[in-house]
Amino acid sequence: MQEFDVNGDFPVPFMEIPSCRLGLAMQTNVHKKIMFIVTGGLGDRICAVPVIQWAMRVMKDVKFYLTTENPELFSHLKFKEVFNIKTDKVKYDNYYTFVSLYKEDHFHNEFINHFITHCVDSMSLNMFRCQIPVADKEIKLPKVDFIQKEVSDLYLDARPIICIHPGKHWPSKTIPGHYWNEVLKPLKKYTKPIIIGADMNSERTTVDIDTDGCIDLRNKLSILETISLLDDADVLLTNDSAPLHMAAAGTAWVGFLATVKHPDHLMHWRQGEFGWRMKNFASGGMYDLVDCCPNHQEKVTLDKCTEDQLMSWLPKPQDFADWAIERSLL
Repeated sequence: MQEFDVNGDFPVPFMEIPSCRLGLAMQTNVHKKIMFIVTGGLGDRICAVPVIQWAMRVMKDVKFYLTTENPELFSHLKFKEVFNIKTDKVKYDNYYTFVSLYKEDHFHNEFINHFITHCVDSMSLNMFRCQIPVADKEIKLPKVDFIQKEVSDLYLDARPIICIHPGKHWPSKTIPGHYWNEVLKPLKKYTKPIIIGADMNSERTTVDIDTDGCIDLRNKLSILETISLLDDADVLLTNDSAPLHMAAAGTAWVGFLATVKHPDHLMHWRQGEFGWRMKNFASGGMYDLVDCCPNHQEKVTLDKCTEDQLMSWLPKPQDFADWAIERSLL
């Protein structure tokens, strides 16, 4: 191993030092033009919402701008201008920018690891080097009335409303279809389970399940319609974090399977209580298998595990379903 010169110089990217960034913003006279750049997956973007709400409340005498892939998530907030990160070209030098989530190889990740940090705290630490007050961490999202009559007629036929999101992504969080089918069997005798989800790409989609006796709304709802449905729902069962974060904006019971991040890093403050109406049913996960200690040299990765490992963490399908039925009666 190469010996370190503890008195030697070490190059640090200028724009990663907060005081340097502020100094440059003041020098170019853009320090009162605050641009939030919200990146990451859908769940990450949702978790940035309360952080930006807080920032817009406490930052005075400035104008706010936003760049993100789903501007509709922030439609309840007042920005000077909003850009779509996929279609709009933005000259970021014209703004004092704050990024919600950095790429994996970014220098910033030397200090904050998104995988082992609470989902909302990660966003505030990335942008502002702080955790925001507990009361400000509660997820608040815009909602819409169901404008698609064929969809609303379908879901209104189901009472109580139990939503299932059988997400497919990393091997460490993709629950096989046969497991979800066993969860659905007792639910179908009780109500018409509503299946939600969307094909984001070939890697982010849902698993194949038996939808006979269900209301399959996959790829039929916009993001805001999904949020509105979950706001009206009694229970959500999911293995993915995006619908969990959506449901946290409402009052539904949320049963989830945390097989990647620690469940405490996924739960939310709701109704003034941490983890209100939320329960993790997995008995373990990748968070138990990786070494996150600072003296560990290997990179923290959580995306891969064997199916046997995954199945060993899951509850009995009947128990998962029974909890949903019992909670829907409360």
